Amino acid sequence: MDFLTSDTFVTIFFVVGSAIGLLLAVRMDIGSRSDRVARGFNRLKDTDRAKEGFGDGFDGVEKSSREDIRRAEERARADHKEVVAAISELKTAVGILNVKLEERSSPRRLVIQEPPADYPVDDQSEGDPETR
Repeated sequence: MDFLTSDTFVTIFFVVGSAIGLLLAVRMDIGSRSDRVARGFNRLKDTDRAKEGFGDGFDGVEKSSREDIRRAEERARADHKEVVAAISELKTAVGILNVKLEERSSPRRLVIQEPPADYPVDDQSEGDPETR
């Protein structure tokens, strides 16, 4: 009787009992979760989309995912074409600006046009004291 009342026996008994209780609780939890998943799957299976998707197994899901991928690829191609068009417009605009900038920055020859006037033939001006 001393063994049943000893601290070692009581500790071992409570540890083993707690372990068994935890295992049973985990088992019940897993069972209830799997039941919930099964109920959700059955509800999903009854819908039209699921009948299309799961009617032939996973082929329907695979077909719908292929269609989604195909749509995404088409969208990406269209976006790519728009970007390429925008880039070409931008290149054209930059080229035009570059030409205008080169025109403005290139050195020009300074041309001075004098109004037509009568100049003396001997290249001497009449009122200039240096030439007298």
